[in-house]
Amino acid sequence: MNQEYEKGLQFYLSGQYREAERAFLESIHTDPNHALSYNKLGLVYIKMGSYTKAKTYFNEALVHNPRLVHSWNNLGNLARHENKLEEAREFYSKALELEPNNPIPKRNLIQVEKQLKINPVRFFRKFWKK
Repeated sequence: MNQEYEKGLQFYLSGQYREAERAFLESIHTDPNHALSYNKLGLVYIKMGSYTKAKTYFNEALVHNPRLVHSWNNLGNLARHENKLEEAREFYSKALELEPNNPIPKRNLIQVEKQLKINPVRFFRKFWKK
């Protein structure tokens, strides 16, 4: 790991997102192939409310490491936040393809699958009230 990445982690964990952003950008400048820096930068942008930038950096992380489960899971979280549940399901499934025993994407996938199912009682209740 490079020093700027380590600094970025410390800033991120302490809620200093502007400083974390600078450190992760410097980490990428030092090592343009450092997939973890792109992924963490995506998380910084989520904290800052810049979802489009976050998505860009998660995708860039996957360019450098297509097996980075964290980025697949983070893309799923972002899609879920945007209520794109089928897309979220695909991202979580990809993460689980890579790490079948990882509990985080597994839990996220279960939650999305529950959201995708229509509750038949609630669905028909709107017709019964008429």
